[in-house]
Amino acid sequence: MPVLPQKEPDSTKVLDRDDLWERVDGDIELFEHAWELFLRDAPTLVQKIQQTIASGEANSLASAVHEFKGMAVNLSAGTVAKAARKLELISRGDSLDGASNACDELARELDRFYRELADFEASE
Repeated sequence: MPVLPQKEPDSTKVLDRDDLWERVDGDIELFEHAWELFLRDAPTLVQKIQQTIASGEANSLASAVHEFKGMAVNLSAGTVAKAARKLELISRGDSLDGASNACDELARELDRFYRELADFEASE
């Protein structure tokens, strides 16, 4: 398996296609494996993020959001990673004010990413 680049994808792009191909070294099977893992794990993490916001558990929120952000970066989901980073910063603060709105933003960006990646996958 290729070593993933340490840089983050372009945060202005829903899907940074050039970064994605660099990450998977042009290996469509590696891409499909990463995508399957994301589809399997992302809904559970989003649910955990929502639950920890509701319960006010900042430490659990920081952990879940950090894991989610890593998955988004691995698939070059720039705007999703940016939204997750914003939520991660909130989770490290003194209060979770704004966390619910940031989570809503994360959900919107995730939906955009799913659509973009489905289009990308169909074109390959």
